[in-house]
Amino acid sequence: MKILKYSIWFFIIGILTLSSFNNDNEQFRLEPLSNEKIVGNSSPISEKEFSGKKQGYFFNEKENLSIKGKIYDLKGVIKIPIDIKRSGDLNVFFSIYDISGSDSGGISVDLVHKSKRNREKLLGKKELVSTLNISQKRKFRSGDDLILTLRGKGKVLISDPVVSISIKNSYVFLIVADTLRADYLELYGNKDNISDNITEFSKDSVVFDNCYSTSSWTLPAHISLFTGNNVYNHWVYNSDMALSDKLPIYPEVMFEKNYLFSINGGIFLDSKYGYFRGFDYYKSISWKGKNFNMNQNINEVEKMFKKNREFVDSVSVSNVFSFLHTYQVHSPYQSHKGFKYSESLSKKGFPKRVRIPQSLGDKNTRGRASIFRNLSERRGDIFKGLYKAEIEFFDHHFGEFVNYLKSIKIYDKSTIILLADHGEEFFDHKAWGHGHSLYNELIRIPLIIKFPGSKYKGIRVKENASIIDIFPTLFDYLKIDNINSDGQSLMGFIKNKENKNDRLVVSVIKYITSKKHGVGKFPQKIAVIWKNFKLIYNFRYSTELLEYYSKFPPPQYTDYELYDLDSDKNEKNNIVGLEKHNKVFSYLKNRINRIKRNIFNNRNKAKVIDLSEKNKSKLKSLGYL
Repeated sequence: MKILKYSIWFFIIGILTLSSFNNDNEQFRLEPLSNEKIVGNSSPISEKEFSGKKQGYFFNEKENLSIKGKIYDLKGVIKIPIDIKRSGDLNVFFSIYDISGSDSGGISVDLVHKSKRNREKLLGKKELVSTLNISQKRKFRSGDDLILTLRGKGKVLISDPVVSISIKNSYVFLIVADTLRADYLELYGNKDNISDNITEFSKDSVVFDNCYSTSSWTLPAHISLFTGNNVYNHWVYNSDMALSDKLPIYPEVMFEKNYLFSINGGIFLDSKYGYFRGFDYYKSISWKGKNFNMNQNINEVEKMFKKNREFVDSVSVSNVFSFLHTYQVHSPYQSHKGFKYSESLSKKGFPKRVRIPQSLGDKNTRGRASIFRNLSERRGDIFKGLYKAEIEFFDHHFGEFVNYLKSIKIYDKSTIILLADHGEEFFDHKAWGHGHSLYNELIRIPLIIKFPGSKYKGIRVKENASIIDIFPTLFDYLKIDNINSDGQSLMGFIKNKENKNDRLVVSVIKYITSKKHGVGKFPQKIAVIWKNFKLIYNFRYSTELLEYYSKFPPPQYTDYELYDLDSDKNEKNNIVGLEKHNKVFSYLKNRINRIKRNIFNNRNKAKVIDLSEKNKSKLKSLGYL
């Protein structure tokens, strides 16, 4: 009997020990600060009154900033208890923001740890200049409180407190280089030595040779990335459409056990499109100056990585997710002083900066209406050369960021995902820029994933993949339950447990083609990739659109284009009609017909938003209007 009794006790102790070990890297949220327990002269501000978008988020349109938290209108002194509700060695982190602007009345912050037996002052009075990050690592008992005292006058935002048992840190960096074409990287065959740092990084990573975007421009591709859905299932296909509140988004799933942070280039990444959901801090880099056309992204990637380094240094939590996005490689392209490839262009007499599509126009046409214009070899070389100079500049700062992560010893702990949302065309198929077709120069994107400890390094995945698979792959690796989406995990390919190349990958262009709605000046197209075959379906140009492109008309597209990507990687030889490919054509045509029905059935599910004149100016500067 005693042996059984002791065995039971050892079993219970063992379970508790294992439970403690498994919780080493646990991170969780405290409930939003309760209004009922707040003492003092302050009133919570209605989130609807302050933001008009979604409860629990503060929005500053001028600063392109979204922060999750609770807002208080401070009028004297308030005491806010933060109930820990857990025992152990814990780290509690939250941020306080003064959002009153010129109405601030000198706000100070005080923090006390209150337990049943003791009361310990932690901060003393600290002035709240703009932002104050508070991190307290100490032993807590269930029922302890942190008492936050605020004094002064103004509007204050307090982020949701995060509690970490920070023994092993976990970092995820999702980095999107907008418009970065895969085959312009050495990793995918380019010989210009403009992406040495990306090549070096790839040695620690898994490289995907055949990853495709769901569209050939920024907005629908990023909505696909964050929802895991194809364009016809997330319904965002025009510049005045945003993510529906009815659709789940991956960052919201990560919120409970991760601190989520973003620095991005805005415009089609602005919070108004719905990306902010789940992020603690979502910031679009401001484009300053009257002339957006010239000032928008001269050194944007440098700013992006700098802001993220500051974030990593200041935020003390266990599990971190960073989404970083830059338009650095996007038009306008420019050379950069002190960089080898840029200097070589200067010696050739190339201009310092060029913009697509604006520079395509002449006295009689606007740039957007001239994207099908045939240029001299010299002008084409200028476009391509300055584009490559931007890749060199991005690559340099990406390499510096990787070295920074190594210097603070978190590189090995990190999952780093580098990709593009789409590519760029340099008259490969008789056009310039992007957003107008679905050939591989526009939808085949680089995808490189480095796992912690460089696990699976050296693996190259040949199977077809999609941008919608990135979060499902991350969730599979992190053991997070996936949301319902079109995407699938690629871990089976990474672990070499799957090698079937029968996945059907889909890419779509769907615009409202009226001039009134901006970016949509092209007819709909649908592409499906299956094994080594790709079928493109082209809707016809309307009379109105053909008139718009009358000076430089588009190429004559047939209804269907079928390509064998093994033997014709540049998609020059349409094999529709060849008898030996009739079965493949019939199968893929049937799949496209299903997608067409799906698109039209879902056309009323989009969330429509208003575009400000400032946003229209930015879209015009990027060549979308």
